[in-house]
Amino acid sequence: MTKSQAKLKYGIQEDSTGTNWLQKYGNFDWGNQVPKTMSKTPEQKTLELEAKVNLLEGQKVRAEHIAERADKKVIIFVEC
Repeated sequence: MTKSQAKLKYGIQEDSTGTNWLQKYGNFDWGNQVPKTMSKTPEQKTLELEAKVNLLEGQKVRAEHIAERADKKVIIFVEC
């Protein structure tokens, strides 16, 4: 039974009431529960996106350099 179903069946009004009851009487291992991650601020998201853009720009420059070298090798082999 989900918490929502139990709330409806037993007339529980608050989410915390069900959670408190489960912590007290349930058999769920609360010690191994994965913590919820905090949502990021717009500034944090912006910084992460800027870092990704910088990384991708660096990868693009490297790929262009490799492609340019490959083109030069092709020209050398074709002329021979």
